[in-house]
Amino acid sequence: MNRSLFVILTLLFFIACSSSSQLSSVSPDKTNRIELKGTKASSLDPWMIDVIASDSSKSQTFKLEIFQSELNQKTVQFTWNSDSEVIITIISQDNIIYHFKVIFNVTDIVMTEN
Repeated sequence: MNRSLFVILTLLFFIACSSSSQLSSVSPDKTNRIELKGTKASSLDPWMIDVIASDSSKSQTFKLEIFQSELNQKTVQFTWNSDSEVIITIISQDNIIYHFKVIFNVTDIVMTEN
């Protein structure tokens, strides 16, 4: 009985543990910045990610939801194609690779999924 209770409590502890993660990257000329802020309510939930793109005069936040055990430099990569364009690559828990392009324009910042 005590062993069963211990196993159940241990499982509940791991399920209930919340996580947070933060990653960022700056353009080669240092004028544009991408920041990912992720929160995960429990180990069974997806990451809720805010993608915050900013330059010296504006900021735009985009929302993503990805199933992954961890958000780190192995599962998220930033590739700057130019000072105003970055590709964010995120590998999901089931090894699906997502590519998001963020473009910094004079008037706005846009993100698309490739």
